[in-house]
Amino acid sequence: RKLMVQSDNCSRDLKNQFVLAFYWVLVDHGIFQEVTVSHMDVGHTHGDVDQIFSVFASRLRKLELPSFESLLSELKKITIDSQHIHVKEIVFTTDFTKHISKYLQPISGHTAFFQFKIRRENSKTKMFVKQDVLEKVWQFTSGIWLLKSQPSMKNLSVSAFRSESDYGEIFKSIWNKYIPSLTLKYPEEEVIRIKEAWEKRITYLIQLKESQFEAFDLFELVSDIEGDGQFNNLLNRVNKLAARKEATLTATFYPPEIKSFSVDSLVKDCSIVFYTLIKTTRPWIGLFITFTEEINAKKIKVEWLRKERNYYVLDTKSDGSPYYSVLDIDTVMFSNVLRNVSGKRKGPYQLDHETKKEIMKSYCERDSNLK
Repeated sequence: RKLMVQSDNCSRDLKNQFVLAFYWVLVDHGIFQEVTVSHMDVGHTHGDVDQIFSVFASRLRKLELPSFESLLSELKKITIDSQHIHVKEIVFTTDFTKHISKYLQPISGHTAFFQFKIRRENSKTKMFVKQDVLEKVWQFTSGIWLLKSQPSMKNLSVSAFRSESDYGEIFKSIWNKYIPSLTLKYPEEEVIRIKEAWEKRITYLIQLKESQFEAFDLFELVSDIEGDGQFNNLLNRVNKLAARKEATLTATFYPPEIKSFSVDSLVKDCSIVFYTLIKTTRPWIGLFITFTEEINAKKIKVEWLRKERNYYVLDTKSDGSPYYSVLDIDTVMFSNVLRNVSGKRKGPYQLDHETKKEIMKSYCERDSNLK
């Protein structure tokens, strides 16, 4: 069971820690196996939801709705694909923010990313991100550790209600400013009916207390979800992306799970880290080409990559030809450490900061063993 969320790019409301934490909880407690949230890029934020709201706006724009009851009545008349929409008044909310705050790990810079995926991996819940929804590979491959521990979803509380004085101010404003304007639009009997409706509405809201309600039960979602469902691929709806500054993220990451080198793990064009005594140019990274046999010794042919700003790109000789070498298998330290940003062989390729730290640590360990 997977959940896919399509959203606009409002960072304050839709990319904050609490929203991401809710998605995390859905996976951590097994409600969904995976949650993918895609925030549409600037200039492409008018999606399916906006189309539905436009239907509401078109119907309500020319109507005078003098009371809350009038609004409900008109909304119930609207149809989407020949079906009436379900209209329900929500009179309370659960204070998820207060409950989850004590579990949050520090994170910043995440609002610069446009796609988030949360899933279980090796018995751990992890979050992955993309700055560009069209990228094929998720960033920070070791996973982002969003919550300190699995939060208990028991004993949640209902969010605090408005005070009686707050409602009093609302009612005063309606009574002194809005109601007088109705005398030019409606017969006296109708104005009286509207006044009564507002008095009843405000009295009802004032009498509501948090103690009358129970907080949302997360596990009720299980019975409400029917099968996996079919979801449209958001990537097909994004036609062009604007260039933007590379995003940076500060968070608590799981330690990189870099596997030791194995000949069996090598496939053509996978990235390989080689040991070198030259410390100033570490790490040495190239793409695996093939195995070769030289004097009864099996060796590796590699095409070298060079560091260019924050990326690795194919290295070339002065004449523009590829830069190849044939090296002993014993010099290989790790494989599959780079992320291909473009999906094309020419790259560019990116090395996660945490992965690089582990690689450099291994260089130091091997240096010590050689002394």
